[in-house]
Amino acid sequence: MKMIRVKKYLILGVIPAAILSLGMNDLSAYAAAPAEGIADHPVSVLTVGTNVIRENDEPDVQKDTGGEKDTDTDPEENKEENKEEKKETVTGWVKKKDQWFFFDKDGAPHTGWLDHKKNRYFMDEQGQMCTGWVSDNGRWYYMDQEGRLTTGWVKSKGKWYFLDQKSGVMQTGWLKDGDTWYFLRDDGSMKKGWLNRKDKWYFLDSTGAMKTGWKKYDGQWYHLKSDGAMNVGWGYIGKKWYFFDTDGAQKTGFIESKDKKYYTYENGGYAKDGWLVKEGHSYHFDSDGVLDKDSTKAEALVSMPGYYISPMYAGQLNTPEERIEAMIKRAYEYKNAGTTYSICKSQEPGRYADCSGLVMQCLYAAGFDPAPATPKHHALPENEYDSRTLFKYVKMRHVSIRDMKRGDLVFYNKPGTNVIIHVAIYLGNNRVIESWPPAVTDRYSLSSYPHTSIYGVARPFE
Repeated sequence: MKMIRVKKYLILGVIPAAILSLGMNDLSAYAAAPAEGIADHPVSVLTVGTNVIRENDEPDVQKDTGGEKDTDTDPEENKEENKEEKKETVTGWVKKKDQWFFFDKDGAPHTGWLDHKKNRYFMDEQGQMCTGWVSDNGRWYYMDQEGRLTTGWVKSKGKWYFLDQKSGVMQTGWLKDGDTWYFLRDDGSMKKGWLNRKDKWYFLDSTGAMKTGWKKYDGQWYHLKSDGAMNVGWGYIGKKWYFFDTDGAQKTGFIESKDKKYYTYENGGYAKDGWLVKEGHSYHFDSDGVLDKDSTKAEALVSMPGYYISPMYAGQLNTPEERIEAMIKRAYEYKNAGTTYSICKSQEPGRYADCSGLVMQCLYAAGFDPAPATPKHHALPENEYDSRTLFKYVKMRHVSIRDMKRGDLVFYNKPGTNVIIHVAIYLGNNRVIESWPPAVTDRYSLSSYPHTSIYGVARPFE
């Protein structure tokens, strides 16, 4: 029997070029699971097929074709088995040396934007997945640590940025998020503190939010309008006028605007239609608030020929506190001058004044007109008790005894009656100053002898 040798050849299927470029040591990476964040990406597992082709270099045993056996070898009749190569391609996510790539269906690495399972990724020119900041066509985007496109607020290197909620494009300029405005610089980072835009100033707090309303900064008050712009010049706020300097800081006291002088208060508003006394000057302002008189002497509030009117230490336009102190100052001038008590009198310090006559002059000194209780009216015998006129006819708010404070007027009645017979100025701490026989004094307490029954209390300044 003739022995026939058979040569065997083991031939591997065709391997894609993308795989060959990795090297044998990297083949195992194709079977590895994706990193966190890409765990849902399909991984193509590489399989390599094996084809076995037998080639006879010697004639094989032929079947009997009529009893003859042909034992001659004919190489020309040997047929090589030609099998179509089976191509294997890698698709989907592939990790190579800690970097992720995505291969399309044709086995080519994907570049540019990639939409995959509700997420967007960006692959660079080599097909590598990008993280962090990415620039594409002049626009900036931010990809998180898992390569996904980020939208909304993102913090990078200690600074805040905002990416459009739909496109993910980094925003610049003014941004409204909810009901709050923010400002993003040209590099996209969020601005804080003062901001100047188109010759207007804005203030952004420590969270970047644009502020409106009052803002105290470095000891100065500023006001930011509803659009965030800082007030400069006159501003009408809460039904009061305020004035702000060119740097936006609120300015109080005397100011100049368009070659005219005004006087503004810290708590809003400005002096108008009356007198203001400051540092020995008497200033008068018209109905528009424009200064129209500046006198270096103490002016009298009213003119009453033949009768004495105390000069003003404070005018109608001074603060209530200043007017209270002016009234009390004048009362002590009457006391220190030894002014004698005398009914129906309201004369200068050192002469004569009864209780209501003293109060009239002290009110004049504080810029308060007590008419119809005037020195002229009081000089008539029938008006001896002008304390009743003061309580009933002069415009003052009546307050309870328990709410009494310094500068209020205290009215007394004769015990057992409702008839007012006396008026005094309350100093506080249960003390009063008054004209009581024989002279102006402050030695009596609020409700001790000689006046023990309080009828009511009136407040001229508030």
